[in-house]
Amino acid sequence: MRNRNWMKFVLMDAATGDGGGAAGGGAGDGGAAAAAAAGAAGGEGGAAAGGQEGAGGQSALSAGGAPEWKLESVPEKFHVKKDDGTFDVEAMLRKTEESRAELEKRMGAGGIRPKDPAEYKLPDMPEALKDVKLETADFAKKAHDLGLSQEQYAGVMAEYLNLLPNLVQGQAQAQSQEVVAQLNELWGESAKANFAGAFTVANRVAEKMGVPFSEVEAAVGNNPMALRILASFADEVSEDKTPAAANNALPAGFSIEAAITSEAYTNSAHPEHKKVTDQVNAWYAKNPNGIK
Repeated sequence: MRNRNWMKFVLMDAATGDGGGAAGGGAGDGGAAAAAAAGAAGGEGGAAAGGQEGAGGQSALSAGGAPEWKLESVPEKFHVKKDDGTFDVEAMLRKTEESRAELEKRMGAGGIRPKDPAEYKLPDMPEALKDVKLETADFAKKAHDLGLSQEQYAGVMAEYLNLLPNLVQGQAQAQSQEVVAQLNELWGESAKANFAGAFTVANRVAEKMGVPFSEVEAAVGNNPMALRILASFADEVSEDKTPAAANNALPAGFSIEAAITSEAYTNSAHPEHKKVTDQVNAWYAKNPNGIK
């Protein structure tokens, strides 16, 4: 505002000044004043133009507000100084790099977590679980909350999948022991005979249905009520209806205890599974009261 008032005063002074000076085309005081006024007006216009040009580049706000980066900006734990008190830049860089390398080593090279838990991909399934459908959505969400990368998630799941068959087998074994204990208490002294009878009837059922005994066992083997039902039909199974294998002579020195605990009997994929199963069936057909 001050510049504008000053410019107005100068123009008025030029208009009322010495006529000869004005007629002289700027040779007198009036000409000098006019020239000064023009310069002032030009300066004001130039300032305006400069403001417009500045709008296209870095603003004063950005230029004045952005903090200047200095060596002091490096965290103090990475500061290293020379004997004269100045920063030892090379030593600081080395110290910073050592810290970064250690952090990367601790974090691993697994990258970052995916944007969404659904983006996690499972590793290859073990052969024993090829036909198993796993529900992993809940675990994937927890893994995502923990910040696991794809590589870390796959590593954890691979270990879990390798352990799963043993966990399932251990659970089935624990359940089997619980069922045996329950039926032993229920049947008392008749427990062995009833277990043997249930086993024999289950084999007849498998033959009648035309399915492997292992399928019947998987369906009802740890079901207390199913075992009681099978055992109740043991007396209805006569000797002449025993499986063909029961009519064959058992090998010399055959031990039912060794047979039913052998891998050939417990593992349906074993090449001698059928042979040993037939021998066990034959033994129980000839010994309906089971192991004494």
